[in-house]
Order: sequence, then C-alpha cells, then structure tokens
Amino acid sequence: MKNVLQEVRLGIEGSSWTHYSSEQREDLLYDFDRVKSDILLWKSHIIRSINQEEAKQDAFRSANDTSAILIMDWAMKFLQIRYREKQADWYGKRGLSWHISTVITNNASTGKIELKSYAHIFDSCQQDWYAVCSIIENTLEVIKKDHPQISQVSLRSDEAGCYHNNFLLAAVRDAGKRIGLTFTQYDFSEPQYGKDVCDRILCPMKSAIRRYCDITIDMCTALSERPVQGTTACVCLVNETRKALQVNKVDGFSRYHNFKFELDGFRVWRAYGVGKGKVIPYQDIIVKPQGPTDLVVDVDFFAVKEARTHKATSSDDEQSSGLFICSEPGCQMVFKKFSELESHLDVGEHRQVHKGTETVYEKLRRDWAEKFLTVDNKEETGSALVAHSNEQRDKNEASGSCSDLQLGWALHKPRSQAVRFTDEVKQYLTTKFDLGERTGNKAEPGKVAADMRKSRNPDGLRMFERKDWLTKSQVQGLFSRLAATRRRQGNQEVHVEEVYAEEEEQERRGVLENVEKLDSFSLVMLKEILRYFEVPFASRDRKKNLVVTLSKFLEGCECRV
Repeated sequence: MKNVLQEVRLGIEGSSWTHYSSEQREDLLYDFDRVKSDILLWKSHIIRSINQEEAKQDAFRSANDTSAILIMDWAMKFLQIRYREKQADWYGKRGLSWHISTVITNNASTGKIELKSYAHIFDSCQQDWYAVCSIIENTLEVIKKDHPQISQVSLRSDEAGCYHNNFLLAAVRDAGKRIGLTFTQYDFSEPQYGKDVCDRILCPMKSAIRRYCDITIDMCTALSERPVQGTTACVCLVNETRKALQVNKVDGFSRYHNFKFELDGFRVWRAYGVGKGKVIPYQDIIVKPQGPTDLVVDVDFFAVKEARTHKATSSDDEQSSGLFICSEPGCQMVFKKFSELESHLDVGEHRQVHKGTETVYEKLRRDWAEKFLTVDNKEETGSALVAHSNEQRDKNEASGSCSDLQLGWALHKPRSQAVRFTDEVKQYLTTKFDLGERTGNKAEPGKVAADMRKSRNPDGLRMFERKDWLTKSQVQGLFSRLAATRRRQGNQEVHVEEVYAEEEEQERRGVLENVEKLDSFSLVMLKEILRYFEVPFASRDRKKNLVVTLSKFLEGCECRV
C-alpha cells in the first residue's frame, strides 16, 4: 500500500499530466493527502479490531469450570406498542431502556460451552456507569447462585462512555469481592467492531415481544410467555441513593483498552498483548470505595428455558465444506447450518483450515490479483509511468521501505481540535442557506462544499484558501443548527454568529450546572480549585467547609450573571 500511494503522488507530480495547471495539481495533491490520511486511519482501525478480537479468543481458550465471561451491551430503547393502536397513541412515546448481559461458562460434565443472556428492563434509567455497576452486581449474584463453582469472571464490552471510565473499573472490583468473585480482566472492543453475542440475541428477543399480543405490551411478561432459548429478563430500578464512589482522574485513560485486575492495581495496555503494560495502583484511583448498589428488582428473573450450547469441532474435514462462511477476516470456517455459524460467531475459535486445496472465494481473489499485477504499457504515456513505478518498487524493496513502519503506527491518534469557521465562510454559508429558504430550493450540502472550491471573487481569485474548504458533513451540521435555531425562534432572521453565541451560552450553562455539584468533587480537587483562584482556606478544612468557601466565591463571580 505504501508503494501504491507513493506511485499515485509521483503520478500527480510527474510530467505526464501536462494538461493540468499548477493550481489544479495542487488541488489534486490536497485531496490526495486528505484521502491518504483516511486510508491509513482505516488500515489502523482494521489492525486494532483484529488485535482486540484476540482478547476474546484467548479468554475462550483459557475458560474452565471455575471461570465465566460476561459480555455486556445496552440495547436500543424499546417503544411500547398497542394492539391496533390509534395514531394519537403512536406519537410522543418514551422508549424503555434495557441492558443485555450474556454469561458464557464452560460445562465440564457435557464438554460444551453454555450461554445465558440476562435482560434488565427499566421504566426510566440514566445509562451511566452506576447503572452498569448495579446491573453487573445483580448479574454476578445470579451467576454465583446458579454456578457456585464460578470464582473468576472476565468482562468485555464496547467503548461507550458508561463502560469505558475509571468509575466503573473501580466499582466492579469491590462488587466482585462482596459476592465472592474475582475479576481477572476487562477488555474493550474496537468501535464499530464489537457487534457480539448480545446484538445477535436481541433479534429473536424483539421478535418474541412483537409476537406476544396484548392491549399494552409488558416486555418482561412477553419474554416469559414467548421464551427465547437461553434468555431471561427482570424489571428493575437503579437505587441512586447508594452512589458513593469517589475517584481521581487518570491521565490518558481513554487511550487504554485492556485492563487486568492485579493485587496492587490495574495493569493497563493501549493494545491487547503488546508490551508489559503499565500498573496503576488502586490507591491512586480510588478515593472513596463504592458500597452495595442494592438494585431494586420489581419483577425477578424467570426460569431460563434452556441454555444455548456450543461444542467446537476439531475436525477440519467437517468444517471445510458448506454454505455458510464465517464473516470474520482471516477465518475460513464453513458450516452447513446457519445455527452452527451463529454458534461459531458467538463463542467459536476463528481459525484457518489447513488443507491442500483453497476455497473458491480465495481462488477468485488470488486470480483477480494476479491478473492486475502488471499494467499494459503499450501507450507511450503509460510506459514511462510503469517504468518509473517498477524502478521505484525495486528501490523500495532494496532499501526495505515496506517494513520500516514506526512502532505503534496503528494505535489511536489524539483527536484534532475543532476548527472554527472564518467570518468569510460563515457569511458564505449563511447566504446559501437563506437563498434556499427564500426560493424553496434548499441548498444541498455536498454541492455547497463543491462550490466553495470553485468560488471566485470579481478579480478572478479564489474566495477561500484550501485550509478553509469544508466537507459535506461540516456544511450539513451547520445547516442543521441554523434550521433548528430558526424553528425555535419563530423563523426569525438568525445569523451564524447568533448560532455560535447560543451554543457557547448552552455550554456555559452546562459548565455552571456541573460546578454547582460541588459535592461530587474530591477533597484534593476542591483544594486545587481554591488555590487556582487564590481563595484562602485552612489546611485542616474538611470537605464541607471547602464547599461552603467555594460556593461563596462563586456567588460573586461575574459568570453567574
């Protein structure tokens, strides 16, 4: 890929494109650099996705009678339905939150892997770390009751904010101790790649709810009347009064994606299995531990109809022919039944089939690559480019440039700061939006982004520099904010400056609301805030006294006006 990208750049900069002006070539190079960056970021994402999947595969390989794997995910909010409901009942619905926890255990007596999914249904719930901690603690109690031999549990989820935070990591450790279980590790899947067993079991559960006909749908009753294999559900309520955890902020916490619970602290990795990891002591994170969450269960779990089971087949001959191919990259397993494929995707081991013959799909890909390995050099303009490409490839191979990648090239890169639009860009976009509103022919964001590149002033010079060019999504975002603001203000004339002013005002209000919750700050943080604003306080002051001192200071602050 590196050689191909280099050849494309050389082709743009070469002498074969004489029919393009220098300005057009610079535009092409600008587009090339931006697309090249996207390609490399996508390649890094694929590498991280495959590497993080190894954490799940290793957990399955090391599973035994005394260990369990807990995979979690929030489902999309469920909209209640009525039998032959009226149109008036269809509007203004409030969705119900429900959380799916799938427990994977190894049954030594049968030699099979068992899967059970537990659904926690809430009438109203804030999907934060405390709700997840309450669910985990309740699920662990059920696991310990059904499987007393279980002593170790490993966790896995996506990187949603309610999971990937130091509050949850600190809280679940104490929850496991109270129940008599030990957490071994917590692995996070790569974004847009963690569609796992929880997502697959949701489809039959939703179908079961829709099949259950009643005047008003009760999700828990529907799931019990139309049971799905290996699933159960309960109706519960989060007890917010028991929230007491206080932690210190961990620098660069979002960069870590794999956590191992050790005796003295967390051992963290930026990528699974790469390096020895970094140890963060528990005392550096936990200020005040979290006690029992006491999740309020209104309707308890009903009996599981039958656990879903999986038995891995070791014979390559049995798994090398069939209709259903595993969709995981690098896995060549093929199955005769769709149920076997689903079971393999849930808990199976992705591997290559070592045989003398390759699959039809692999043969087609190989033949396609060999057909276009060389370029027809009959044309005069193409022959020079091919000769130059072959020469460049030989140099790269001689110097070993294909393997000179920097260490850590596929790790997450820090996000770039948001770029504010210039006044000229704001005025241009406002004019386009107003023209579409007046004429009824609304501007299409993609066309507006393309027109920005071609717009010129009366002198024939470009109106915008390349660094001011916007993408379709950027233009679409601004148009959406303009439309929403004008709807709220009765279609009055609103400029882009007013939109940004309103956004800054909302952000300021949000900051003030968070500042007012001073009880959530630790003692060390309160003292740091007072020192920053040079507010005097006694070194022996308790947290209550520091909160009063800071509150009095904030009352006279101009930002509260």
